[in-house]
Amino acid sequence: MVNNSRIIFIDSETTGVDSKINEMYQLAMIPSVEGHRESGKGISINISILNFEAFDPVALKMAEKRGITKETILAYPCVQIAFIQIRNFLDHFVSKYNKHEKFIVVGYRVEFDTDFLRAFFMARGDKFYGSYFMPYVIDVYRLAQMLFLSNRIELKNLKLTSIAKYFFPDEKFDAHDALEDIKITAKVYMAMRDKFFPWLPEVFDV
Repeated sequence: MVNNSRIIFIDSETTGVDSKINEMYQLAMIPSVEGHRESGKGISINISILNFEAFDPVALKMAEKRGITKETILAYPCVQIAFIQIRNFLDHFVSKYNKHEKFIVVGYRVEFDTDFLRAFFMARGDKFYGSYFMPYVIDVYRLAQMLFLSNRIELKNLKLTSIAKYFFPDEKFDAHDALEDIKITAKVYMAMRDKFFPWLPEVFDV
């Protein structure tokens, strides 16, 4: 039986779309763990990159629109420090030697993010990615796609902000960095679960 009392919302900002070439420069996580006093406390970790030349022009333009420049990213903590921060954060919620304590990852087009996070672990010589995270994910994008194609909801497109606007028409959403994106994703997931997918894992204190 799957232990679904631990889920974690994850989003990343990257220098492109290829996890073999490009890098994460920001990672946001919000854990939901039943009974844990720090459940729901999100974190955003900035990461300096090693190869700025591989920064995809489209990704760079998007970063600059958010006020993030080359100088900003190069001033971020080095990858080794950022990796320690990530591991220390996860260790608060998961014992990597206990196979029953693993996160189910939730996000928007989340396999993109998990590919980059797994590559980040591997590049540091760490083989314990699978000790923290289950091998399957819950993708809010896929849930919205199913609802849209079955005419359960009406959307002008499948962008995260459009999905959020459907469920919360009176609120304004400005997805502009990893932490804000994942806060929106968590809000949408909870709304979807409550209305359409009650069998999915419950969210605690988020």
